[in-house]
Amino acid sequence: MLSYHVAKQMKPHTICETLLMPCMKDVVGAVIGKEHVKKLDKIPCSYDTVARRTREMASDVQDQVIDKLKSAGKFSLAVDESCDVSGSPQLIVFVHFVNNSVIAEELLCCLELKTTTREYTPQNAVSFTPVGTGRTLTGWRNEARARSEIRDDQPV
Repeated sequence: MLSYHVAKQMKPHTICETLLMPCMKDVVGAVIGKEHVKKLDKIPCSYDTVARRTREMASDVQDQVIDKLKSAGKFSLAVDESCDVSGSPQLIVFVHFVNNSVIAEELLCCLELKTTTREYTPQNAVSFTPVGTGRTLTGWRNEARARSEIRDDQPV
């Protein structure tokens, strides 16, 4: 629960043990009693625990999006490049699909690029590899065809 709220607020993972836990101990001690404060020590909130749980939540969300794509059957990709606040080039991949008769848009992934955004093409940065189904995510038989279709649809 703590990891979820830390991730949702996009705060550093250390905030759990440096701010949240001391605040919770103060509140529990004042409201319920000092004898209950020790029970809070059983809640794991180290940097590593919060980081691991955040990765697990992200993986679960990505699995849910992929399941929606599989059930939708057809979808489109929107690939965009950008730089994060530190200036590192990023590739963002969105998918559009029909979900319960409504057009949905979901973030599929955000990849850190090894080169600047001026020196790459999206078709070289995105890898359409199998996602647990034994076939490519997009249904293309090979990556070369996927790249050529992206090149035609998304001129760089």
